[in-house]
Amino acid sequence: MRIIEHVREHRRATVVIAGAVLVLSTALLGAITSSTAVCAPCHAAQVNALHQSPHAKSGCYSCHLEDGAWSLPGAKSAEWFRMYPSALLGDDVIVPQPTDRGSCLECHLTILDAPVERYGLRVDHATCATGDTCDACHTGDAHPGVGLARGPVMEDCTACHLENGATIACDACHAGRTERDRLARGPWQVTHGPEWRSTHGMGNIDSCATCHPQEFCGKCHGVPLPHPAEFGRTHGASATEDPTGCATCHKSTRFCEACHGMHMPHPAGYLANHSADAAGIDDERCARCHVRSECEDCHSRHVHPGGASGVPWLEGGVDGR
Repeated sequence: MRIIEHVREHRRATVVIAGAVLVLSTALLGAITSSTAVCAPCHAAQVNALHQSPHAKSGCYSCHLEDGAWSLPGAKSAEWFRMYPSALLGDDVIVPQPTDRGSCLECHLTILDAPVERYGLRVDHATCATGDTCDACHTGDAHPGVGLARGPVMEDCTACHLENGATIACDACHAGRTERDRLARGPWQVTHGPEWRSTHGMGNIDSCATCHPQEFCGKCHGVPLPHPAEFGRTHGASATEDPTGCATCHKSTRFCEACHGMHMPHPAGYLANHSADAAGIDDERCARCHVRSECEDCHSRHVHPGGASGVPWLEGGVDGR
């Protein structure tokens, strides 16, 4: 009996030792393969940029674990069984590694305590930075010059301020920079540059109202801009009166046709051939612009080729107007 018990204890000890060796080996291998030196052969640009940034002392996993240390087993499994084999075979397989907000807060301990003023901007992160990642504004902080760096976009800020009833006064967020300096950076340098007459529509036109009253744009465009919410229902009168005004921004008739579902503006002679598009007097596409009585004025008289007599707006026959 003693021999059997001794064998059992020996087996248990062997299992415990083997388990400990496995855990320690895995931890050691994980630590070795988590260094920037291991990442550098495939991500040389990112690692080189990291060494030139304020985050030079941070390792890749300091930022790129979605849930901190809890994500390490899953991340390592993806690396060992997907990324490394694919790299050895020459395949281009990327394992996404997001930048988690919690990782940033481990170092930036006081960033949520009070508004921060930097680079001429004043930001209250506790209110404005509530997402799961800081990438929306700080993409290039750790890897400057690699990829498309994003920074805070004024249109996003003002849209959020307006939605939540916060101030949109310039000095609420901008500090130490003149208006000329502000317009010389970001999308403003395009929309307000020397060629502004042809480029100002390239930005988010909803942001124009942040600085310009609606009538400012209307002086040139002849219609309210940005278009009010009900404009999609009421724009017919303006479009009929001056269709060239629409073409100032909407360069192709496809913009109109995508919504109306037929040729817009109607070409000359369209009235004589409109039955090819209209699916009857109750076609909902027609009803977007026309009232039923307009159709009935003709159709109730059983119009024949040559026009309907007695209908004031068709005197002279079908001419497409």
